[in-house]
Formats: sequence, C-alpha cells, structure tokens
Amino acid sequence: MTRSSFYLTAIMGASMAAAGLLPRVAGQSAQSGATKTASAAIDTIGERPIKGGKVAGASVAVTRRGENIVSKSYGSADLELDVPMPADASFEIGSITKQFTAASILLLAERGKLSVDDDMNTYLPQYPTHGQHITIRHLLTHTSAIKGYTELPEFADLMKLTKPKEALVALFGEKPLDFAPGQALVYNNSAYFLLGLIIEKLSGQTYADFVQTNLFDRAGMSRSYYCSESAVHHHHAHGYDTVNGTLVLKGFISHTWPYSAGSLCSTASDLSAWLAALHGGRLLSADSYRAMTTPTSLADGTKVRYGFGVGVAQLGGRLAIFHGGGINGFLSEVEYFPESDLSIVVLLNTAGAVDRQIWPARSRTPSSAQSPNERPHSTAIYRRLRASSKALGADGRQR
Repeated sequence: MTRSSFYLTAIMGASMAAAGLLPRVAGQSAQSGATKTASAAIDTIGERPIKGGKVAGASVAVTRRGENIVSKSYGSADLELDVPMPADASFEIGSITKQFTAASILLLAERGKLSVDDDMNTYLPQYPTHGQHITIRHLLTHTSAIKGYTELPEFADLMKLTKPKEALVALFGEKPLDFAPGQALVYNNSAYFLLGLIIEKLSGQTYADFVQTNLFDRAGMSRSYYCSESAVHHHHAHGYDTVNGTLVLKGFISHTWPYSAGSLCSTASDLSAWLAALHGGRLLSADSYRAMTTPTSLADGTKVRYGFGVGVAQLGGRLAIFHGGGINGFLSEVEYFPESDLSIVVLLNTAGAVDRQIWPARSRTPSSAQSPNERPHSTAIYRRLRASSKALGADGRQR
C-alpha cells in the first residue's frame, strides 16, 4: 500500500473520530469546543505527510445532521508553482462516479425508460453476451461476469489514446465471461462503461449532460463536471503519482475511457451536497433509493457488501453507505452513516506509483474478490488514531 493510501485511511479515521466527538445533546459552548477538537485531530493527521513531501494536498469535509463540522484544504494544488490548495478545489473522483451512474439509471427507470431487470441486449443489442442472460441489475452490482477492461493488458496502451468508445467495447466484449452472471461479485469497470452507453441511448443526451442536468444541478453541485485532460477549470487541483517515494506528475489517461465508471470531477463541499441530496430523498424515489442501498444477493442467496454503485456495510460498528475512488494522480472517499446522518468526504491529489497506474488501481471497493491492496488493513498511525479516538469516547473504525 502506498503512503497516499495510508494517508487517505488515516484522514477518514480522523474524520470519523472527530464527528464522534460531537455531543449528542444541545449546548453551543460544548459544540464549539468539540468542533475545535475535531479540526485539530484532522489537522494533525492531514498536515504531517504533506510537510514531509509524501502527499501533495487534500480537501476534507465532514457534516452531521446538516451542520458543517469540518471543511478544510491542505497542501498544494500545484507543486511546481507552489499554489496552495483552494478551499473549493476540484479533484478527479474516480469510481465515486459510479453512484452518479447508478442514480442516473434509476431515474430512467422511474421515468419508464427501462427496468433494472431488463436484459442489457434490449438496449445494447450488438453486445456479445456469450449466450448468457445479463441484466442491468448485473451491471449495477458487479455481478455481470463481463471482463473488466482495466485488468486487460491491452488497456495500458489504449488509455493514452482518444478513440471511439466502440473500440473499448469491442476489446472487452470479445473476452469470455469470468463466470455465470449472478454467481459472484467481481468489481468491474466495463459494466459501468456499458451503463453510460445505455444512459446516453435512452436519454438522448451525453452522459455528462444527463448527470449535469439531473443530478449536479438538482443537488446544488455548481463546481462539479465531467473531467477533461485538456479543458481549463478554475481551481482544479493537479494530480501526482508516487514512484520510489517521490511525487511525480500523474500518468496520462484520456477521459474517453473512465467515462461513466470514473470520469467525474468534484469538490469536497459539492460531494457533501450530493450526499445530503441523495440520502435526504431529494433525488430518487423511496423505492429507487432502497434498491440502490440494499446489499446485493448472489444467485445462491449470499449477501454481499454492494448495492447499486455504493458499498453497504458496517464500518466501526455503524451502518455505512460508501465508496472509494482511485485514478491517475487522485484518491477519494465518501462515507455516509444513516444512523447519525454523518457524511465524510476526503479528496487527495496524490495516488500510487506510476508503474502501476492502470486506472483505477487504488480504488477501494467492497468487492468479494479484493486485491491485496484492497483488503482490510491497519497502520501504526491509524492504530494510534483509533486508540486516541476510543479514549475520547468516539467510535473507531478498521477496514
């Protein structure tokens, strides 16, 4: 695991501990003191690796029951020009994009355009399903068995090029399925790429325009957009990879390819607004929201820790709805705890080594087939954080 991954974990833990410090009873002075303690806890974790040159910068936002607890930026948005991280800096959010894609599919279902139990060939008739019945539900839940394109060696060259999307679909579509659809959950970017194509076909809009109109605008996310490797966006943080312990400019990737699996950009405050709108019932119907946040069952009845575009599991003894993101130069995480109406957002403009830059190598997902870098882990710094959190009466978290 890279230092930036450790840092992300520690910041998430600090944020959760900080939120746990807030009293559950009214009291302005107590609330103010807890907020200061929360900020100090996050500052301690946040600043040390930045000062040590291991992480370029970060933005953190923590809200509880609609109240902004912490909203801070650290480090640099641009190391070469020594530009401090703006409070409203935008980052590439990688696989956090998937929950926007899932919500878009559910909106189309609400409008009668599709059913999540429809066969995908109903909308993509030319896609080769190798004689199997693959539903939109399978695509949403990573149970389709379609070969993941980010795991294909050929993608290392393709990701630097700009070609029609059909070139990528042809690449992974010809590969045999990994298992019978519904039999297992294996994290899969190809499925979410196909969902983007379905959204465009049924809506008559580009994926970027559909998300902008139906999700960003409605949630009040004025600083969010579809990422670009060429467009200029005010206060966009530059990304950095790590090689041999040294920060370097991020590896190039054309945003033709992450697409509806990982090409959105956002800010910490915008993602807080997204979590409030999504979990506050302002974007989806009650039935759609329930479908999105209910853990998937495999064909044999096994429950897994994934709904539609979000993980659903116990974190630190609390039910959480969450997802991570990793893309060249950036790491991210969002977590929502329904019981306490607590939201945590952490965005970094630093990722892992460039020699393992196949997107999204650092994405933390609740897959039943995790790589070594995605398995539950603990670090000395995080153990210290958890110990101090418990001493303060906060709930710790290990993942």
